[in-house]
Amino acid sequence: MNFRLVSCLVFLLCPLWLCSTSLASDDYQITFQTNDCNGDTGFATVVVSSIYKIESITCDPPHEQNKRKQILIKSKIATTGSSGQDSIFSVNRLQTVMVDSYNVMTVTEEEAGNIQKDIDRYMRARRKLLEKGSGIILKQ
Repeated sequence: MNFRLVSCLVFLLCPLWLCSTSLASDDYQITFQTNDCNGDTGFATVVVSSIYKIESITCDPPHEQNKRKQILIKSKIATTGSSGQDSIFSVNRLQTVMVDSYNVMTVTEEEAGNIQKDIDRYMRARRKLLEKGSGIILKQ
């Protein structure tokens, strides 16, 4: 009887737990159109929390009339370097370190405005979820 009750509770509560953890995660992604100064277009999908900065840029001639913004996307890369010499054996030790790196995306001013609106909507929803206090936030 206890086994049936526990399994029934797990079955009923599992979807609630999955919803609350997915809402609280920082993996919310947005997709936008990229547009270089020379007119080349494409698209990118990034995690909102990885956007570090959006700033205006000046295109090089003959495209200086094109108004563009660049988006800096923060990421971590692993690099290996020497952490010093071991005094006992006179051997250099290698150490892997995570350092910040930035990918640059170029977009039109209009698209930058759309991206900012998406970020604002995401932040309002996240703030509302945190203020409401009904979600469970798990950090890995």
